[in-house]
Amino acid sequence: MLQTVTIVSRDWIAVAAVVAIAAISAAPAWTGPVDWTPDGYFYEAQTLELRGASADAALASVFTGPLTADRRARERAQLAPRDRRVANRAWVRYSARFYRRRWTVPLAAAAVYPLFGTRSLDIVSLVGYLAAAAALYALARLRFGPIAAAAAAVVVSLLPQYRATALSPLTDTWGVALEALCLVLAIQYCRTGRRALAAAWPVAMLALAFTRDNAAAVALALLVVGIRSKRALALGVVGAIAAAVPSLWFGTHYPVLLAYTLADSHIPPSTSLSWSAHHYWNGVDTMLRGLATPLRRGIPPVTGVGLLVGLVALIAVPRGLFRTILVASVGASVVFMLSLPQDGYRIALVLLPAAAAGYAALVTRVSNR
Repeated sequence: MLQTVTIVSRDWIAVAAVVAIAAISAAPAWTGPVDWTPDGYFYEAQTLELRGASADAALASVFTGPLTADRRARERAQLAPRDRRVANRAWVRYSARFYRRRWTVPLAAAAVYPLFGTRSLDIVSLVGYLAAAAALYALARLRFGPIAAAAAAVVVSLLPQYRATALSPLTDTWGVALEALCLVLAIQYCRTGRRALAAAWPVAMLALAFTRDNAAAVALALLVVGIRSKRALALGVVGAIAAAVPSLWFGTHYPVLLAYTLADSHIPPSTSLSWSAHHYWNGVDTMLRGLATPLRRGIPPVTGVGLLVGLVALIAVPRGLFRTILVASVGASVVFMLSLPQDGYRIALVLLPAAAAGYAALVTRVSNR
């Protein structure tokens, strides 16, 4: 009994330390200026819509109001009309459809809006950063000790480009948190078969699906593992259905989304598969270059290197269910990334949970020498 209490106490201390480090690293963002992006503007419009505005009125309030005034002025001064986004009403109307399958974070922001106003999305994203740190710890802790799990969660949380994303009002942090939670539920259910875990699975996957498209990678990973595990197969089927719900509900068609992505989030000249096929490899090349670019917004490409080290370190994870599911998630994540190749590193954040497991294995291996 005393040993169990000691273990639980160590976990609480480790989680508290991990969350505290994440909170301190994000300290400037809690009260400083909000670093808005075009994506964030759409989520802000959806937050206002959840608070009672019509979809059109919410978009107009954000994209013609004071929140975007400076960015619109910069675009008009620096960009040709065809390259403008926020200052281009046609682009706003066309692009809004691709964000309407993501409601989890705007819903949370709408709930706290009376307290934080236009900072609500940023606060929710920052809380997601803390939740992701705790979830990454929980995932690594399924196989490794508290020190290794804590070290892994901290290393991954402090990857510069991921941290930079966490400081903006976006959905990525909650995507990482919920993805890690879904992997925890999957691993534990496959180990124990507990019905409570099976019941929590579709809820968690739906929450992830309405947050980021990471749900597709998690579902695919479980389907792959399901070749040898009936429990994993059941989770994979249910997860695939949950992952498809937002796109089916809001009518987001993959060929249109692919063309929009390959056009660098501009209105594509065509949404045909032949046009996308012609531009596909350029999109892949752009994505890979984005992960290794020397400087991005003043930040060195540590995220790409950090992900690679963590993923390679999965080799050090002892064989078993934990390793099988995490390795499958890497393969599924790569398929997901290749399905929508895009500039930048944000799509690669789907690999963070697996990387955290790799770092935990690496710390364990080094400490045991």
